[in-house]
Amino acid sequence: MCVSAFRRSWHLRAWYGVCVFSFYFFAGGCVCSLKWRGVVREWSDSPSIYKAQLMEDTGAKARSRLCPIKLMAGWDDRNSCWRPLHGEVLLYLPKDTATASLGVGDVLQFYGQIRQPKNFTEEFDYVRYLYHQGVSGTLYTARWQAVSQSEGFHPL
Repeated sequence: MCVSAFRRSWHLRAWYGVCVFSFYFFAGGCVCSLKWRGVVREWSDSPSIYKAQLMEDTGAKARSRLCPIKLMAGWDDRNSCWRPLHGEVLLYLPKDTATASLGVGDVLQFYGQIRQPKNFTEEFDYVRYLYHQGVSGTLYTARWQAVSQSEGFHPL
């Protein structure tokens, strides 16, 4: 009886459609909000020491090597301890034999100042592109070392 009344009444169908639309609209807004919270947008004005894990191998460019990394910790000078950090950063290292041996999963320690990405041209919004990829900063440094080497991918 209830189902047949629902089929005949356009009021109930309209309310049902509005409720479903509203649910998906607000759920999508919450998911987007959580994603944007994960992207750190402000960095320290001074250089610091960071620990991060190499996320993927992108290969070498002409004079540098692009390393997408996931931050793990940053050195806190005031308290003389490591503080946990979250976020993804594009790390540019000089092209040499040491960077050629890096692999996915390696943990790196490096010194430098992470900066917010900048647009190079007006035609393409590079900053927005990186934010949509979850990348919140870039860093060019020659002062780095591998803390631990990964042993490759081992499926369970």
